[in-house]
Amino acid sequence: MGNVTITPEDVAAAIAVCTSAAESSVYSLSNGQSLDLTTVLKDMSFNGIVKGLEQVDMATDTAANVVSLTLADVLSMPPTNGVYQLVLSGAANDKVMLTEGEWTDTGNVVNQNGQNYAVYTGTTDPSAQLLIDQHMLQSHQTS
Repeated sequence: MGNVTITPEDVAAAIAVCTSAAESSVYSLSNGQSLDLTTVLKDMSFNGIVKGLEQVDMATDTAANVVSLTLADVLSMPPTNGVYQLVLSGAANDKVMLTEGEWTDTGNVVNQNGQNYAVYTGTTDPSAQLLIDQHMLQSHQTS
């Protein structure tokens, strides 16, 4: 399978469409795409678009998609009621790559719209929260 390159401009344009359509941004990955949230958020913050990113959806296709993110990425997003939250939806073949030591599995599970999500919090800042679809494989990258 070949690599698909997604530019920050592609993501910014997609999120801008979502934001204007629903004031809630869900970015969908498909066809085995990979998304480095650090790179994307730098561009989005520069362009003032980051305010609407709430969810990355990898469950819209059957290909294996990958999202890489850090604690700093999540903390760079605007909080809601004091919580910096990102929802990651996907299937068993989708992956989220977390920097080792930055996240803690709380052991809690929440249900949103009939889907169960494992709750992860920032190791050094528990106001950062990831809701990771239980169908996804959790992998950690070391840096």
